[in-house]
Amino acid sequence: MDPCSGEDFDGPTDFWRVLSLIGRQELGESWWRRRIATLYACSWITLIIANS
Repeated sequence: MDPCSGEDFDGPTDFWRVLSLIGRQELGESWWRRRIATLYACSWITLIIANS
């Protein structure tokens, strides 16, 4: 699965939805860090492509 495909995240709305999901379900810290790292990397990739 391509982490940048938007399947997991679709912009700021999904970001906040996941935050609330984590608040309710207390998902593991490793999952949270991995997801943030993926989102951060994809954001940079998108910016680089858009500006090239």
